Amino acid sequence: MESACQQSALKYAGGTLPSTVRGGYVLPTVDQWGVGDHSAECTIFQVDASGGIVPVTGTMRNSEN
Repeated sequence: MESACQQSALKYAGGTLPSTVRGGYVLPTVDQWGVGDHSAECTIFQVDASGGIVPVTGTMRNSEN
């Protein structure tokens, strides 16, 4: 799944992502799963030097897409 989400992120961004940006996925919590949410969600996120996730504003999408 991670590879598919990374490929989707690259396609969305126009083929390249900054070195601090990753494509990944979010799985439902135990509570969400328990009420029937069995979906995974692809996402794009930015990491800091220590690998922590940091907030991103704006778009990473290439305007030519």
